[in-house]
Amino acid sequence: MECPYCGSRQLVWDTSNGYVVCSECGSVVDTIYDYTPTTTRNVEEVARRKDTCRSRGSRETRRRLSLYERLARKRKPGLVMREENVLRYIETGGRVKAQVFVRVDTPRILEEAVAENPRLPAIMKLLEKYPRLASRTLRLKLAIALYLYARASGMVVGVDRIAARVGVNPKHFRRVKKLVDREKRLIRDVVQVLAGSTAVEEGNY
Repeated sequence: MECPYCGSRQLVWDTSNGYVVCSECGSVVDTIYDYTPTTTRNVEEVARRKDTCRSRGSRETRRRLSLYERLARKRKPGLVMREENVLRYIETGGRVKAQVFVRVDTPRILEEAVAENPRLPAIMKLLEKYPRLASRTLRLKLAIALYLYARASGMVVGVDRIAARVGVNPKHFRRVKKLVDREKRLIRDVVQVLAGSTAVEEGNY
């Protein structure tokens, strides 16, 4: 399925409101219908929802579409939208500043890194406990996870090498690395995560 207006395949399925939106141009591409059978037990609930939709549906739809259009205007070439974060952004009226945009090749880089080292997602999940690290881009969090893995495993840590592998700015990564080094509890948690998995390979990162 693709957008009939711009040809993009980057579509967001907003099931809670019943439409498919193009993340490239913000256009409504299709409508999602709910074919759940109506029984005597939920007729009143369905009727109540219809009345609610009539009273505020058009206003809510305009509000949500304006947010989609705002995101579409912000999107730069070479970036795609993360569907789960787009929906989170829309549901909160734009109040939650989740990372909506990622570079086109970020999912591929993440997939390749995780295929090589299945422990990385568990390490990245630990970062959610630390606001200054959790707010970083997906690439930078992957770089942090690689750094923590290497450090906890006793490997030689090549900061520039990690930055080049993930595609982040080396100077920026070094600044973030200083924040990571201050989080002693995080480093201990990573050691525990690795202790609960198979033996760690020796080598360099």
